Amino acid sequence: MRRIKLSSCLMLLVLFSGNAFGDCERGRALYEEAMSHEDIESRVPLLQKSIEACENFLAQYQLAMAYIKLGRFKDAEQTLLYVREMMAHDDKAMINILTKLGQVYEKMGNFGAAYVCFQESYRRHPYSKMLQKLKSFDTKRMKQGMSAKEIKNALICPATRAFGVEPVLDLFIHFDYNLASLNPKGKEQTHNLGLALSDDAFERNTFTLIGHTDAKGSDEYNMGLSKKRARAVRSYLAQNFRKLCGNRLLTEGRGENDPLYPDDPENGLNRRVKIRLNRK
Repeated sequence: MRRIKLSSCLMLLVLFSGNAFGDCERGRALYEEAMSHEDIESRVPLLQKSIEACENFLAQYQLAMAYIKLGRFKDAEQTLLYVREMMAHDDKAMINILTKLGQVYEKMGNFGAAYVCFQESYRRHPYSKMLQKLKSFDTKRMKQGMSAKEIKNALICPATRAFGVEPVLDLFIHFDYNLASLNPKGKEQTHNLGLALSDDAFERNTFTLIGHTDAKGSDEYNMGLSKKRARAVRSYLAQNFRKLCGNRLLTEGRGENDPLYPDDPENGLNRRVKIRLNRK
């Protein structure tokens, strides 16, 4: 994705409008001095001083970019989440921040959270490079599955609350062909799901399991199959995880409606079970 480009006048407007009580002349000078340094490490203290002098988006954003280049990913995450609050009114900036956050989580090995950010970035602005990245993620997840830790991280990703994103995750749970019975690989993935949802972090939550199929076959058949598959996952979880019994697990079926990849409705990646975390 292209970096945000601002004209000199607009850059000055953003710099000066951030804090009516700050020393924004000094903040601007420190920002320009920071950006004149090719050495990334030298930029950080100057950008920090620029922000202290006059709260502004550009210095915060460039500070996050510097943290990424220096491998300080936790600092980059916190800075990007903070700068989101400053630019909530700017759709282009939000898309860029989401993409950068996804890259940060990917570098941290938090692939569940990275996927959430990339998916939301694409939902807000569909473009081909991000679509290919998502398909690459999904193809890998279909083959390898997700660990309990990755599932948990995806559902509690800080970006979901920060960006008002519904906490959901598409899981590729494998079933016997045209049936609602879990095959060995499907049981393994469902077991990891159970481990994740049984975590104390979710002790007060309920979950909705939503079955999806691809577009092969009739609408009526696919709707029935999607409902049966969602129920099969619920049955496995309730039988094997005491914390998930009772009314904590709800099910729905969407059939071939709401495909993950609408432009390719018969793609096997559309066959999945969506996990929705219902807020406390």
